Amino acid sequence: LNLTGVLLDDLDARSRLARQGLEPGDIITGANRQQVHNLADFSRLLENTRGPLLLQVWRDGRSYIVRID
Repeated sequence: LNLTGVLLDDLDARSRLARQGLEPGDIITGANRQQVHNLADFSRLLENTRGPLLLQVWRDGRSYIVRID
């Protein structure tokens, strides 16, 4: 498996991401239907996003979408 993205290494339990179900060890592979290869990609997408954020997340061999309002 050749997976690229942003690994959630440490996550504050009170953060918006944690409240939406994300966990340490999750890998964000996409945001708003665009592939995320690294932290720079992810940061750029966040800067240009207004409104809800759709994250594609990889966990335990499965991919799913999380909406962050």
